[in-house]
Amino acid sequence: MVERNDLRQIKILESLNDAMLGKIAQVAQLKDFETGTVLFRRKERLEYFYLVLSGNVALEVESSEGGTMTLAQVGPGNSFGISTFIPGTRSSATAECQEPCRLIVLPGKEMLELFEQDGHLGYAFMLQVMRIFKSRMNQRTRLFLRSLERHPEIQSAFRDLGHMSPA
Repeated sequence: MVERNDLRQIKILESLNDAMLGKIAQVAQLKDFETGTVLFRRKERLEYFYLVLSGNVALEVESSEGGTMTLAQVGPGNSFGISTFIPGTRSSATAECQEPCRLIVLPGKEMLELFEQDGHLGYAFMLQVMRIFKSRMNQRTRLFLRSLERHPEIQSAFRDLGHMSPA
């Protein structure tokens, strides 16, 4: 059984009132996972949205060189698995527990049904999802731009442009 106080520890749920948290608690499951547990893999359809109470989960993607790259480390108070709320969407990352984790697991299908029944809850929850999504997109854009700045071929192109400019 998940308690409202457990849910209050999660950033995405901070703005929800007690009644809303009570509804979420009814469908939520509290689960413990061991180090190395893969919660889902890239290109899989997600069934759950995850809220981290303790531990650390790595979200990894394939790099252009064929290896893996850690996109994010998700720790206590944070969440992941937003794709579960978009029917037909598959995960863009693999999620693996980096240490023992205690997670609140929200079944996506049941949450969507709950949002349809209670539009206020659905709106408040999805507003928080969008805020988190925007923050993550901003962070990834900064990382992308930083990597572009450091790319040797791009640096070379800028140097070449500098030589072409009048003094």
